Amino acid sequence: MEGVHLKYAHSNIIGLLSMLFNAMFLHNYLPCKLMETIIVHIIKSKNGLITDKDNYRPIAITSVVSKILELLLLDRVVSAGNF
Repeated sequence: MEGVHLKYAHSNIIGLLSMLFNAMFLHNYLPCKLMETIIVHIIKSKNGLITDKDNYRPIAITSVVSKILELLLLDRVVSAGNF
């Protein structure tokens, strides 16, 4: 539901998120809620054994704001040539 709120938010949300992210980096602080992740295990092969732990791959479900921050960081690292 969070993504829908950001999708239909006023265009000012870009500036507000920018201020939020900059403040988090300035103060070296990431809120606990932003870092919460749910790990879901997905079966790799339906023909494989469901009791085999190697037949699963983990999927991390994070908040939309966290994903936006990750994409911004990735873009910055790649553009700096550090990746």
